[in-house]
Amino acid sequence: MEIRSMRLEELETILDLAVKAFQNAPLYRFIAPDEAERAAFLRAFFRLRFLNGFGYNEIDLAAEEGKIIGAAVWQPPEPLDFRREQRLEAKEAMAGVSPEVLGRLGVFYEAMRAGHEKNPPPPIWTLTPIFIDPAFQGRGAGSALIKKQLPLMDKSGRPCTLYAQECVNVEIYRRYGFRVTGEDRIGDSEVISYAMARPVGG
Repeated sequence: MEIRSMRLEELETILDLAVKAFQNAPLYRFIAPDEAERAAFLRAFFRLRFLNGFGYNEIDLAAEEGKIIGAAVWQPPEPLDFRREQRLEAKEAMAGVSPEVLGRLGVFYEAMRAGHEKNPPPPIWTLTPIFIDPAFQGRGAGSALIKKQLPLMDKSGRPCTLYAQECVNVEIYRRYGFRVTGEDRIGDSEVISYAMARPVGG
């Protein structure tokens, strides 16, 4: 398995992967209950995240025999290289998303803000997000993406935070030194956002 940095020309492939990985996730089923609308929302949402994060974040890919099967976005304590000419405005990116979906996205952000208050303050690392092709889950891609970054985080002397919405993922992150710092229900849904943090050295 190869772990390497993302190239900008791979954006559409990464977006395909994000839609496939998150299409049935409880969080996004809450945000966009309609399946077709959910796929369109996920593509628009992650296009905004990835395009604006390229050069600013560390975006790692996992590949097997040349096929991209996973990705992880690490927001470092200090920007790497903010490329203003590549910036996509949120209003433009989300133009086709319904007000109802945007409203539920806002509810999710409220839970995230509550989690921020329970996690270490900046400067910190943040893992946001990590995802694996469902057909390749359980084969070590997620672990490889996380393990690659741990020594770099420890060397920087800064903690790392993340936000998970599924208990199975919480348990996976625990293996790498992350601890739950808070639990916040997302609006009136059954989805819980778990704030997690990993101290330096795990």
